[in-house]
Amino acid sequence: MGMTAIRQFDPIPYYLLAHIDEAMGDSEAAKEWLHKVIYLALDFITAYLDLATL
Repeated sequence: MGMTAIRQFDPIPYYLLAHIDEAMGDSEAAKEWLHKVIYLALDFITAYLDLATL
């Protein structure tokens, strides 16, 4: 099993992508990434908080 197969279920990279898109002014893309984070990790509380502020 390669590194890609393991990482695709890790919410952290998607959370970071959401912050990058938010910093670039693309809040819609940031929302999509945060929804993916929540889908992968229902207990990722900061993703809920960030989503609420967008």
